[in-house]
Amino acid sequence: MTPPSPLRILVVEGNNRAYNVEKVKWGGASTAEHYVAVLEGLGEGAQCSIVRPADADDPGLPANMALTDFHGIAWTGSGMNIYNAQPEAMRQVELARAAIAAGVPVFGSCWGLQVATVAAGGSVRRNPRGREVGVARRIVRHGEGVDHPLFAGKPVAFDALGVHLDEVETRPPGMVVLASNAMSEVQAAVIRDASGRELFWGVQYHPEYGLRDVAATIRRSGHLLIADGLFADRDGLERYAADLKALDADPARRDLAWQYGIDATVLDPALRHAGPVRAVVRERARRRERSVQGRSRSRVYYPRPSRPRPSRPSLSTSAASRRAHNTACAPWSPRWQPWPWRARAGVTTP
Repeated sequence: MTPPSPLRILVVEGNNRAYNVEKVKWGGASTAEHYVAVLEGLGEGAQCSIVRPADADDPGLPANMALTDFHGIAWTGSGMNIYNAQPEAMRQVELARAAIAAGVPVFGSCWGLQVATVAAGGSVRRNPRGREVGVARRIVRHGEGVDHPLFAGKPVAFDALGVHLDEVETRPPGMVVLASNAMSEVQAAVIRDASGRELFWGVQYHPEYGLRDVAATIRRSGHLLIADGLFADRDGLERYAADLKALDADPARRDLAWQYGIDATVLDPALRHAGPVRAVVRERARRRERSVQGRSRSRVYYPRPSRPRPSRPSLSTSAASRRAHNTACAPWSPRWQPWPWRARAGVTTP
């Protein structure tokens, strides 16, 4: 029996370079590199590549690869607010639209869910209930979420690590909410096309995080959390962050787990990664791998292997199409500035 080919996962870095430098300074890990470590550590044979559309100088996809050459895409979190429509954010919206149009399975954590929401025609807002920081409590699966493979291995109600201010405001066409809690109605969702095919899976929390990552984010954003009244002062914040790091290093610390009400769904990596993170490489990617076995798979990208690479691929010969695209991008850029992935994506955004 021929073993399955390695699963190629594209990890999209939601933050820019400067944010990640700050995050590392406060004791965290670079967002995309951490996501890759989690995915490749699951034992599913995932091989990951990283793209960084938040950095305008990022080279984009690996040479001679298209979006359709990946079995799945994982979208990280970010410190940005998508309603501010910065170029760093809108480049990601464009990439999400292309990935969905290409039929590549996409999974997003937190910011990834928000990017997909906007890309599919919905909207995101600042949560009127405030920030959800540390542990997102009592996330409850409901409706289709009760039996959905996104939650394989998780109980019906569970806690999860989360750090976010924003939430889905208007659902895009085809979005089905799978889980909610008291802070956010959309804690997990899928987006389907008109035929019912699932294009995107996402969660508002961070299944890829550990307590150390939450501690670093809290320390970095301490002034905002104190201003919001979540901590009385910096000393209290630092004590909390130190306790989270200690519990991350030794999950057997019953005193700290009891004090902060943190249970096995957060402390046990197998339960924490169950469902959402494993879904990237087990359910969605393997399903796509099976769907292309035994038949020719169309790979539309620039350059084709048998042709010399053009110096500047022409993605559209229609002036009307280019004008429509410029109009759509007008809020963040007066000119069409294609990011390098577009030259090999095999998809022209209308």
